[in-house]
Amino acid sequence: MKYDMIIIGGGAAGLLLASAIKVNKGLIIESQKSLGNKLLITGAGSCNITRMGDIKEFPKMYGENGKRIRKALYKHNNIEFMKYAEDLGVPLIVREDNKVFPKSMKSKDILDALLAKVYKNGFELLKGSKAIDIENGIVKTENDTYYTNNIVIATGGKSYPNTGSDGYLLKLLEDKGIKIVELKPALTPVFVENYTYKNLSGISFNNVSIKIDDKETSGDLLLTHKGFSGPSILRLSEFAVPGGNLVISYIDKNGETPKRDGVSKSLTNYISEIYDLPKSFVSKTVFALNINGNQKVSRISNNDFSKLIKHLKNAEYTISGTGGFRNSIVTAGGIDLDEVDLKTMKLKKFDNVYAIGEILDINGDTGGYNLQFCYSSAMLVANTIDKNKSF
Repeated sequence: MKYDMIIIGGGAAGLLLASAIKVNKGLIIESQKSLGNKLLITGAGSCNITRMGDIKEFPKMYGENGKRIRKALYKHNNIEFMKYAEDLGVPLIVREDNKVFPKSMKSKDILDALLAKVYKNGFELLKGSKAIDIENGIVKTENDTYYTNNIVIATGGKSYPNTGSDGYLLKLLEDKGIKIVELKPALTPVFVENYTYKNLSGISFNNVSIKIDDKETSGDLLLTHKGFSGPSILRLSEFAVPGGNLVISYIDKNGETPKRDGVSKSLTNYISEIYDLPKSFVSKTVFALNINGNQKVSRISNNDFSKLIKHLKNAEYTISGTGGFRNSIVTAGGIDLDEVDLKTMKLKKFDNVYAIGEILDINGDTGGYNLQFCYSSAMLVANTIDKNKSF
Protein backbone atom coordinates (compact mmCIF):
# COMPACT_ATOMS: atom_id res chain seq x y z
CA MET A 1 0.00 0.00 0.00
CA LYS A 2 1.78 3.10 -1.26
CA TYR A 3 0.62 6.63 -0.49
CA ASP A 4 1.74 10.09 -1.54
CA MET A 5 1.41 11.24 2.07
CA ILE A 6 0.60 9.67 5.41
CA ILE A 7 -0.55 11.93 8.24
CA ILE A 8 -0.41 10.37 11.69
CA GLY A 9 -3.08 12.06 13.77
CA GLY A 10 -6.52 13.25 12.77
CA GLY A 11 -6.74 16.29 14.99
CA ALA A 12 -6.72 19.97 14.09
CA ALA A 13 -3.17 20.12 12.67
CA GLY A 14 -3.51 16.94 10.63
CA LEU A 15 -6.88 17.92 9.18
CA LEU A 16 -5.71 21.42 8.34
CA LEU A 17 -2.80 19.96 6.41
CA ALA A 18 -4.92 17.39 4.57
CA SER A 19 -7.42 20.09 3.66
CA ALA A 20 -4.65 22.24 2.17
CA ILE A 21 -2.91 19.82 -0.20
CA LYS A 22 -4.32 17.67 -2.98
CA VAL A 23 -2.80 14.22 -3.40
CA ASN A 24 -3.36 11.28 -5.69
CA LYS A 25 -3.63 9.00 -2.69
CA GLY A 26 -3.21 10.02 0.94
CA LEU A 27 -3.87 8.42 4.32
CA ILE A 28 -4.73 9.77 7.76
CA ILE A 29 -4.08 7.33 10.60
CA GLU A 30 -6.10 8.14 13.72
CA SER A 31 -6.05 6.14 16.95
CA GLN A 32 -9.65 7.03 17.80
CA LYS A 33 -12.84 5.90 16.11
CA SER A 34 -13.55 9.47 15.03
CA LEU A 35 -11.50 12.49 13.96
CA GLY A 36 -11.22 15.97 15.40
CA ASN A 37 -12.39 15.02 18.90
CA LYS A 38 -10.35 17.69 20.64
CA LEU A 39 -11.27 20.24 18.00
CA LEU A 40 -14.93 19.67 18.83
CA ILE A 41 -14.45 20.73 22.47
CA THR A 42 -12.22 23.71 21.67
CA GLY A 43 -13.59 26.94 23.08
CA ALA A 44 -16.24 25.03 25.03
CA GLY A 45 -17.56 23.69 21.74
CA SER A 46 -17.53 27.04 19.92
CA CYS A 47 -14.00 26.78 18.42
CA ASN A 48 -11.95 29.94 18.93
CA ILE A 49 -9.72 29.43 15.87
CA THR A 50 -7.51 32.52 16.17
CA ARG A 51 -7.80 36.19 17.02
CA MET A 52 -7.58 39.54 15.30
CA GLY A 53 -4.61 41.80 15.90
CA ASP A 54 -1.09 42.49 14.73
CA ILE A 55 0.61 39.15 14.03
CA LYS A 56 3.87 40.65 15.27
CA GLU A 57 2.36 40.61 18.76
CA PHE A 58 1.64 36.86 18.57
CA PRO A 59 5.11 35.33 19.22
CA LYS A 60 5.25 36.62 22.79
CA MET A 61 2.08 34.63 23.52
CA TYR A 62 3.98 31.35 23.08
CA GLY A 63 6.50 31.74 25.88
CA GLU A 64 10.25 31.46 25.43
CA ASN A 65 9.98 29.53 22.14
CA GLY A 66 7.64 32.06 20.59
CA LYS A 67 10.42 34.01 18.91
CA ARG A 68 11.58 30.85 17.16
CA ILE A 69 8.26 30.37 15.35
CA ARG A 70 7.65 33.99 14.46
CA LYS A 71 8.50 33.48 10.77
CA ALA A 72 5.99 30.64 10.53
CA LEU A 73 3.35 32.82 12.16
CA TYR A 74 4.16 35.79 9.94
CA LYS A 75 4.13 33.73 6.74
CA HIS A 76 0.82 32.04 7.50
CA ASN A 77 -0.85 34.55 9.76
CA ASN A 78 -4.18 35.06 11.44
CA ILE A 79 -5.71 36.99 8.54
CA GLU A 80 -4.75 34.20 6.13
CA PHE A 81 -6.23 31.62 8.51
CA MET A 82 -9.51 33.52 8.69
CA LYS A 83 -9.72 33.71 4.91
CA TYR A 84 -8.88 30.01 4.69
CA ALA A 85 -11.76 29.10 7.01
CA GLU A 86 -14.22 31.28 5.12
CA ASP A 87 -13.07 29.82 1.79
CA LEU A 88 -13.92 26.41 3.24
CA GLY A 89 -17.44 27.73 3.70
CA VAL A 90 -17.38 28.71 7.36
CA PRO A 91 -18.46 32.33 8.02
CA LEU A 92 -16.62 33.88 10.96
CA ILE A 93 -17.27 36.51 13.60
CA VAL A 94 -14.83 38.61 15.62
CA ARG A 95 -15.87 39.28 19.19
CA GLU A 96 -15.12 42.46 21.10
CA ASP A 97 -12.15 40.73 22.72
CA ASN A 98 -10.76 40.04 19.20
CA LYS A 99 -11.30 36.28 19.45
CA VAL A 100 -12.42 34.71 16.17
CA PHE A 101 -15.16 32.06 16.03
CA PRO A 102 -17.38 30.45 13.42
CA LYS A 103 -20.49 32.57 13.11
CA SER A 104 -22.57 29.62 14.26
CA MET A 105 -20.38 29.29 17.39
CA LYS A 106 -20.22 25.54 16.64
CA SER A 107 -16.92 23.66 16.43
CA LYS A 108 -18.67 21.01 14.36
CA ASP A 109 -18.98 23.45 11.45
CA ILE A 110 -15.19 23.80 11.33
CA LEU A 111 -14.68 20.03 11.57
CA ASP A 112 -17.28 19.24 8.89
CA ALA A 113 -15.76 21.78 6.49
CA LEU A 114 -12.26 20.38 7.02
CA LEU A 115 -13.38 16.77 6.54
CA ALA A 116 -15.24 17.61 3.34
CA LYS A 117 -12.05 19.13 1.89
CA VAL A 118 -9.91 16.26 3.20
CA TYR A 119 -11.98 13.71 1.28
CA LYS A 120 -12.01 15.91 -1.79
CA ASN A 121 -8.22 16.19 -1.66
CA GLY A 122 -7.76 12.43 -2.00
CA PHE A 123 -7.23 11.26 1.59
CA GLU A 124 -8.45 7.99 3.04
CA LEU A 125 -9.07 7.56 6.76
CA LEU A 126 -7.74 4.73 8.91
CA LYS A 127 -9.53 5.08 12.25
CA GLY A 128 -9.00 3.16 15.47
CA SER A 129 -5.41 2.29 14.57
CA LYS A 130 -2.07 3.43 16.01
CA ALA A 131 1.25 3.89 14.24
CA ILE A 132 3.75 1.73 16.14
CA ASP A 133 6.87 2.39 14.07
CA ILE A 134 8.19 4.98 11.63
CA GLU A 135 11.09 4.74 9.22
CA ASN A 136 11.98 6.78 6.17
CA GLY A 137 9.06 6.13 3.85
CA ILE A 138 7.46 3.46 6.07
CA VAL A 139 4.71 3.57 8.69
CA LYS A 140 3.76 0.44 10.59
CA THR A 141 0.52 -0.05 12.51
CA GLU A 142 -0.51 -3.01 14.64
CA ASN A 143 -1.85 -4.80 11.56
CA ASP A 144 -0.21 -3.41 8.41
CA THR A 145 2.78 -1.70 6.84
CA TYR A 146 2.28 1.39 4.68
CA TYR A 147 4.71 3.01 2.26
CA THR A 148 4.77 6.69 1.44
CA ASN A 149 6.79 9.57 0.06
CA ASN A 150 5.99 11.84 3.01
CA ILE A 151 5.18 11.26 6.67
CA VAL A 152 3.66 13.99 8.82
CA ILE A 153 3.36 13.54 12.59
CA ALA A 154 0.41 15.41 14.06
CA THR A 155 -0.54 13.37 17.12
CA GLY A 156 -0.63 16.28 19.59
CA GLY A 157 0.38 16.20 23.23
CA LYS A 158 -1.27 14.58 26.27
CA SER A 159 -4.05 17.06 27.02
CA TYR A 160 -7.58 15.63 27.23
CA PRO A 161 -6.30 12.05 26.72
CA ASN A 162 -9.86 10.74 26.30
CA THR A 163 -9.92 12.53 22.92
CA GLY A 164 -6.90 10.53 21.75
CA SER A 165 -4.12 12.90 22.74
CA ASP A 166 -2.02 10.63 24.91
CA GLY A 167 1.52 11.43 23.69
CA TYR A 168 2.19 7.80 22.78
CA LEU A 169 4.25 8.58 19.66
CA LEU A 170 6.76 10.73 21.53
CA LYS A 171 8.28 7.68 23.23
CA LEU A 172 8.86 6.10 19.82
CA LEU A 173 10.54 9.26 18.53
CA GLU A 174 12.70 9.49 21.64
CA ASP A 175 13.84 5.90 21.12
CA LYS A 176 14.89 6.90 17.62
CA GLY A 177 17.13 9.68 18.91
CA ILE A 178 14.75 12.64 18.75
CA LYS A 179 15.11 14.91 21.78
CA ILE A 180 11.84 15.32 23.64
CA VAL A 181 11.22 18.13 26.14
CA GLU A 182 9.38 16.82 29.20
CA LEU A 183 5.63 17.02 28.84
CA LYS A 184 3.66 19.08 31.35
CA PRO A 185 0.01 20.10 31.48
CA ALA A 186 -0.52 23.73 30.49
CA LEU A 187 -3.55 26.01 30.52
CA THR A 188 -5.02 24.05 33.41
CA PRO A 189 -6.58 25.05 36.76
CA VAL A 190 -4.36 25.39 39.82
CA PHE A 191 -5.30 23.96 43.22
CA VAL A 192 -4.04 25.22 46.58
CA GLU A 193 -4.00 24.02 50.17
CA ASN A 194 -6.81 25.19 52.45
CA TYR A 195 -8.88 26.57 49.56
CA THR A 196 -11.79 28.50 51.08
CA TYR A 197 -13.81 29.52 48.02
CA LYS A 198 -15.35 26.22 46.86
CA ASN A 199 -18.87 27.59 47.41
CA LEU A 200 -18.13 30.65 45.28
CA SER A 201 -17.57 28.78 42.00
CA GLY A 202 -18.16 31.04 39.01
CA ILE A 203 -17.11 34.32 40.63
CA SER A 204 -14.56 36.16 38.50
CA PHE A 205 -12.19 39.11 38.83
CA ASN A 206 -10.85 41.45 36.17
CA ASN A 207 -7.18 42.26 35.70
CA VAL A 208 -5.63 40.74 38.80
CA SER A 209 -1.89 40.14 39.19
CA ILE A 210 -0.70 36.55 39.49
CA LYS A 211 2.69 35.18 40.47
CA ILE A 212 3.81 31.55 40.57
CA ASP A 213 7.29 31.36 42.00
CA ASP A 214 9.29 33.75 39.77
CA LYS A 215 6.76 33.94 36.90
CA GLU A 216 4.30 36.84 36.80
CA THR A 217 1.33 37.84 34.68
CA SER A 218 -1.99 39.65 34.93
CA GLY A 219 -5.48 39.09 33.62
CA ASP A 220 -8.86 37.73 34.59
CA LEU A 221 -9.26 35.22 37.43
CA LEU A 222 -12.02 32.66 38.00
CA LEU A 223 -12.93 30.83 41.20
CA THR A 224 -13.98 27.20 40.74
CA HIS A 225 -15.24 24.67 43.26
CA LYS A 226 -11.75 23.13 43.44
CA GLY A 227 -9.34 26.00 42.89
CA PHE A 228 -8.31 28.90 40.67
CA SER A 229 -8.75 29.20 36.91
CA GLY A 230 -9.24 31.93 34.30
CA PRO A 231 -6.75 33.29 31.73
CA SER A 232 -4.22 34.60 34.27
CA ILE A 233 -3.97 31.29 36.14
CA LEU A 234 -4.04 29.17 32.98
CA ARG A 235 -1.19 31.20 31.52
CA LEU A 236 1.18 30.26 34.36
CA SER A 237 -0.19 26.83 35.24
CA GLU A 238 2.64 24.92 33.51
CA PHE A 239 4.97 26.31 36.19
CA ALA A 240 2.77 25.19 39.09
CA VAL A 241 4.16 22.31 41.16
CA PRO A 242 3.01 20.92 44.52
CA GLY A 243 4.59 22.93 47.32
CA GLY A 244 5.15 25.93 45.05
CA ASN A 245 4.02 29.45 45.88
CA LEU A 246 1.03 31.21 44.30
CA VAL A 247 0.49 34.91 44.99
CA ILE A 248 -2.68 36.68 43.88
CA SER A 249 -3.15 40.45 44.05
CA TYR A 250 -6.91 40.96 44.04
CA ILE A 251 -6.37 44.71 44.35
CA ASP A 252 -3.56 47.05 43.29
CA LYS A 253 -0.59 45.88 45.32
CA ASN A 254 0.93 49.35 45.12
CA GLY A 255 -2.26 51.20 46.02
CA GLU A 256 -2.70 53.30 49.14
CA THR A 257 -4.44 51.87 52.19
CA PRO A 258 -7.98 53.29 52.37
CA LYS A 259 -9.07 55.46 55.25
CA ARG A 260 -11.19 53.89 57.97
CA ASP A 261 -11.58 56.58 60.62
CA GLY A 262 -15.23 57.53 60.97
CA VAL A 263 -16.45 54.87 58.48
CA SER A 264 -19.66 53.39 59.87
CA LYS A 265 -20.17 50.73 57.21
CA SER A 266 -19.42 47.11 57.96
CA LEU A 267 -15.96 45.95 56.97
CA THR A 268 -17.33 43.53 54.36
CA ASN A 269 -19.52 46.15 52.69
CA TYR A 270 -16.85 48.84 52.78
CA ILE A 271 -14.09 46.71 51.23
CA SER A 272 -16.47 45.30 48.65
CA GLU A 273 -17.54 48.79 47.56
CA ILE A 274 -14.22 50.63 47.44
CA TYR A 275 -12.42 47.83 45.61
CA ASP A 276 -15.38 46.62 43.54
CA LEU A 277 -14.99 43.08 44.84
CA PRO A 278 -17.83 40.53 45.14
CA LYS A 279 -19.35 40.83 48.59
CA SER A 280 -19.49 37.05 49.03
CA PHE A 281 -15.77 36.85 48.30
CA VAL A 282 -14.90 39.53 50.82
CA SER A 283 -17.11 37.87 53.42
CA LYS A 284 -15.38 34.51 52.92
CA THR A 285 -11.98 36.17 53.03
CA VAL A 286 -12.49 38.04 56.29
CA PHE A 287 -13.93 34.89 57.86
CA ALA A 288 -10.86 32.88 56.77
CA LEU A 289 -8.64 35.55 58.33
CA ASN A 290 -10.61 35.34 61.60
CA ILE A 291 -11.83 38.93 61.25
CA ASN A 292 -15.37 40.05 62.06
CA GLY A 293 -16.62 41.32 58.73
CA ASN A 294 -19.87 42.60 60.21
CA GLN A 295 -18.12 45.01 62.55
CA LYS A 296 -17.99 48.71 61.64
CA VAL A 297 -14.78 49.75 59.95
CA SER A 298 -14.07 52.44 62.50
CA ARG A 299 -14.08 49.82 65.24
CA ILE A 300 -11.83 47.31 63.48
CA SER A 301 -8.39 47.06 65.03
CA ASN A 302 -5.44 48.44 63.06
CA ASN A 303 -3.98 44.93 63.00
CA ASP A 304 -7.08 43.29 61.50
CA PHE A 305 -7.62 46.06 58.96
CA SER A 306 -3.98 45.93 57.84
CA LYS A 307 -4.07 42.13 57.72
CA LEU A 308 -7.03 42.17 55.33
CA ILE A 309 -5.57 44.82 53.02
CA LYS A 310 -2.22 43.04 52.97
CA HIS A 311 -3.95 39.78 52.07
CA LEU A 312 -5.93 41.34 49.23
CA LYS A 313 -2.75 42.88 47.85
CA ASN A 314 -0.61 39.73 48.18
CA ALA A 315 -2.64 36.65 49.04
CA GLU A 316 -0.20 33.76 49.37
CA TYR A 317 -1.19 30.15 48.77
CA THR A 318 0.71 26.87 48.74
CA ILE A 319 0.08 24.96 45.53
CA SER A 320 -1.25 21.44 46.04
CA GLY A 321 -1.54 20.47 42.37
CA THR A 322 -3.17 21.26 39.05
CA GLY A 323 -5.97 19.97 36.87
CA GLY A 324 -3.37 17.78 35.13
CA PHE A 325 -3.52 16.55 31.56
CA ARG A 326 -7.18 15.56 31.94
CA ASN A 327 -8.10 19.24 32.33
CA SER A 328 -5.31 21.01 30.45
CA ILE A 329 -6.19 22.81 27.25
CA VAL A 330 -2.73 22.25 25.80
CA THR A 331 0.52 20.42 26.54
CA ALA A 332 3.84 22.09 27.30
CA GLY A 333 6.90 20.24 26.00
CA GLY A 334 7.21 17.85 23.06
CA ILE A 335 9.65 17.55 20.19
CA ASP A 336 12.58 19.87 20.87
CA LEU A 337 12.59 22.64 18.26
CA ASP A 338 16.31 22.01 17.64
CA GLU A 339 15.22 18.76 15.99
CA VAL A 340 13.13 20.63 13.42
CA ASP A 341 13.85 22.78 10.38
CA LEU A 342 11.47 25.55 11.33
CA LYS A 343 11.24 26.79 7.74
CA THR A 344 9.65 23.53 6.60
CA MET A 345 8.76 21.65 9.84
CA LYS A 346 10.89 18.71 8.65
CA LEU A 347 12.61 16.54 11.26
CA LYS A 348 16.35 16.89 10.62
CA LYS A 349 17.15 13.25 11.41
CA PHE A 350 14.67 11.79 8.90
CA ASP A 351 14.05 12.10 5.18
CA ASN A 352 10.64 13.56 4.37
CA VAL A 353 9.26 13.25 7.90
CA TYR A 354 7.56 16.35 9.31
CA ALA A 355 5.98 17.35 12.62
CA ILE A 356 3.24 19.94 13.14
CA GLY A 357 1.01 21.30 15.87
CA GLU A 358 0.99 20.45 19.55
CA ILE A 359 3.45 17.55 19.35
CA LEU A 360 6.17 20.20 19.10
CA ASP A 361 7.56 22.07 22.10
CA ILE A 362 5.24 25.01 21.49
CA ASN A 363 2.27 25.99 23.63
CA GLY A 364 0.42 29.25 23.31
CA ASP A 365 -1.78 31.30 25.55
CA THR A 366 -5.50 30.69 25.67
CA GLY A 367 -7.57 32.55 23.09
CA GLY A 368 -6.89 30.97 19.68
CA TYR A 369 -3.10 30.96 19.66
CA ASN A 370 -2.69 27.18 19.69
CA LEU A 371 -4.99 26.58 16.73
CA GLN A 372 -3.20 29.41 14.94
CA PHE A 373 0.09 27.53 15.31
CA CYS A 374 -1.56 24.33 14.09
CA TYR A 375 -2.56 26.22 10.96
CA SER A 376 0.78 28.00 10.45
CA SER A 377 2.85 24.84 10.86
CA ALA A 378 0.50 22.80 8.66
CA MET A 379 0.68 25.35 5.86
CA LEU A 380 4.49 25.32 5.94
CA VAL A 381 4.43 21.57 5.31
CA ALA A 382 1.77 21.83 2.63
CA ASN A 383 3.77 24.47 0.77
CA THR A 384 7.06 22.57 1.15
CA ILE A 385 5.72 19.26 -0.15
CA ASP A 386 3.75 20.89 -2.96
CA LYS A 387 6.80 22.95 -4.01
CA ASN A 388 9.08 19.89 -4.03
CA LYS A 389 6.49 17.83 -5.93
CA SER A 390 7.54 14.86 -3.85
CA PHE A 391 4.71 12.60 -5.02
